[in-house]
Amino acid sequence: MVWPSFSELPWLRHVYKLWSKGQGRRTKGTSDVQSAKHASTWRDIAAAMREAKIENGKKILSQAWKTNWEPILNEAIRVLDGKNTPTDGYELLKVVLKKWKHAPATQRECGHYLATWMEFGVRWFKISRQWLITEFDKEGLIPKKPRVWKKLSLRTRRCGDLLA
Repeated sequence: MVWPSFSELPWLRHVYKLWSKGQGRRTKGTSDVQSAKHASTWRDIAAAMREAKIENGKKILSQAWKTNWEPILNEAIRVLDGKNTPTDGYELLKVVLKKWKHAPATQRECGHYLATWMEFGVRWFKISRQWLITEFDKEGLIPKKPRVWKKLSLRTRRCGDLLA
């Protein structure tokens, strides 16, 4: 470890005071937990994620957001704002998947989108890690992709005709 020189110490003290809000020590709530006045709603987290997905990083079209992400996140927000709110990501995924029980492909997308949304919330909005949706959670709730059967080729069909 390299120690700062004496000429850098006043600057470090100044940065430390700004970091600790002038109290000379680290205060509770600076980075561990969000304070109540900066608390965000689930809708705020979804709006921030929309902005991040459309304008930053791996950009998606706003139409793709409306057709793919928005219905799933709106359902999750409806569930989270309702009476019997889930207590963790697994419970949230289980309740939200009920809406798309007739569409296994949408259920797979739902698992992916909700997991990504919760990771975004944990990383940028400091929500509790209990909301993370793991691969193990998704494995237990989301149906597996059906096996694709290969069709017979012409050669195989001709061989079948010869055998018959």
